[in-house]
Parts: sequence; structure tokens; C-alpha cells
Amino acid sequence: MTKTGIAVLLMFVGMGIAKAQYDLKVAERERMAKAGVKTQTEFTHDYKDGQPSEQGYKSSVKQFDAKGNITETVNYDAAGKVISTAVYQYDNKNRQVNYERYQGNREKLQYSQKIVYGADDNKTREYGFDGVASYSNAYIYDNSGKLVEIQYTSNQQPVEKRKLNLSGNTTDIRIYDAGNSLLFKQINIHNDKGNLLSEIKTDHTGKTVYSISCTYKNDILLLSETKKRGDVLEYEKFYRYDEYDRPIMEETANMDGEKYVSHEYRYNAEYLKEEAWKKNRQSKEFSKKKMQYGDDGVYREIESYFATYKLYSLYKYTYEYH
Repeated sequence: MTKTGIAVLLMFVGMGIAKAQYDLKVAERERMAKAGVKTQTEFTHDYKDGQPSEQGYKSSVKQFDAKGNITETVNYDAAGKVISTAVYQYDNKNRQVNYERYQGNREKLQYSQKIVYGADDNKTREYGFDGVASYSNAYIYDNSGKLVEIQYTSNQQPVEKRKLNLSGNTTDIRIYDAGNSLLFKQINIHNDKGNLLSEIKTDHTGKTVYSISCTYKNDILLLSETKKRGDVLEYEKFYRYDEYDRPIMEETANMDGEKYVSHEYRYNAEYLKEEAWKKNRQSKEFSKKKMQYGDDGVYREIESYFATYKLYSLYKYTYEYH
């Protein structure tokens, strides 16, 4: 089965971890729509002797529709050559139904994802190219509209099948190979808001492969997430929010059990103004981004520091409007 198929299943049947009420990507899309942005051009100013260069180079151009959705992204290197191109399409309900990523100026397709919805708004099919092979995932529902089966194919050959049985807030998932032999069993339990409380995956012998458990505030705001591989702790994550339910801190504890701050967010009156993160507890420094906005609420500058590479960059933005 393709990685794409796995990701889509997680999203589709609600196994993903819940997000805070304040969604950073949604907030950015809404700002772009409100400002009427049509085109955003990014210029990268590299640092030398601790200062950004006066002359930057065009590093990306993004196109937006009137709803603030990105419709195209073109990335450039310092010499002006197109590195990659991505295109997006949406339906009349503002759902993304097509994504394509190319090497260069659409010279070679690297990945594609197309999604088909039925008249009842249920996803019926996803297909495309995962970078190695073509794939197609079919979603089958019962008469009440519940998802009961997902069939995965690669290069037109069946590779996996998942059968789902939803009872109340519990979903029983059986995972079969192309020969219809049981590979795994997965039990997901959600709260009344549809957010994941626990997920346990076992192999065909009943041995636990992994487990996830979560806690929430008011069934919505994710407070903690714990994942184990078998009986061994893989990580614990703890989340904090401000009075507007915006994320302000994420703490992580890995196998050794010692917690460290893995992500921090700071805001001005309206927008995210600074973001900092660490890859692991051994990292001595945070990577950081600091944002400056115009009066219309869109980026004018972003200062960034990537700790892994000791790399500073300054990004400046210009706009065209609908």
C-alpha cells in the first residue's frame, strides 16, 4: 500500500490527532483572502558577516484564489532557475481535489493526488502517482453512509484492503493483504467531538504493534498525546494554549522520560509573530521564525534561523491583488 493511502485513511476516518480551535494554516488563508492577495513573491536575503544582503533573489512565487487558497507555487534557486512547481485545484465547496508536484517547470511529475466526492459529499476515490507508481484508493459505504471498506491498488494491482465497523464512538478496522489474509487489527475510540481518545494496533497474533492515547480540554483542545511501540514509550507530548485557545507551547518526552520544550508560539494582538522549535532534547538551540506584517495582515518580512545548519535568512514579500 502506498504512503498516500495510509495518510488518507488516517484523515478520512478520523484517526488523526485533533488540532486546537485556532488553526495556523486556516488563519493564514483567511488573512490572504481578506487582503485580496492574488500573487505573493518571496525574496531571500542571505546573511554575510551577521547581516542580510541588501539584494535578495526571487525564491518563490505563489498564486492565490479569492478564498485565500494557494493555486500554484513556483520555487527558484539563487540563479533564477525553477526548482519545483506545485499546482492545486479546489471544488465549489472549497475542498482541495487536485494536487500535483513537479520537478522544475513542470518537467517531471513527482507526485499527484486527485480526490473524487459523491453527491452525498463522501469521498469515493483517490488516485494519482506516489513518486514510484500509480495508485488508486476506493472508498465504499453502506446504505446509511458509513465508511465500511477501503480498497488500495498500486499500478492497477490490489495491495491492501481495510474493513471498518463503526459502533458508537468505536471503530474496528481489519487490515488484509492482497490475498485476503489478515495482517492487523486496529481499534480506535473517539470522544463525542470526534477526536481520538485511543488507538491500538495489533498484528494477526494479537501482539500490540503500537498504541496512542490522548486527553483533551472540553473534548476539543488536545492536552496530551502518548505513543508506545509495543510496551516501549516512543514519546509523550503536552500542549498549552492561551486564553484564545491558540497554541503557545508543546513539550515532548521521549524514551528517557525527560521533558523538553519542543515548540513555542508567540502572538501579537492578532497574528503569530514568532515560532521556535527543537528537533530533540539534545539540540542546544531553537530554530526560529519571526514575522512582520503589513496593515493588511499579510507577511512583509520573515527572519529565520535554522539551528541544524546555523543558517540565517531574511525573507521579504511583495504582492499583487485581485
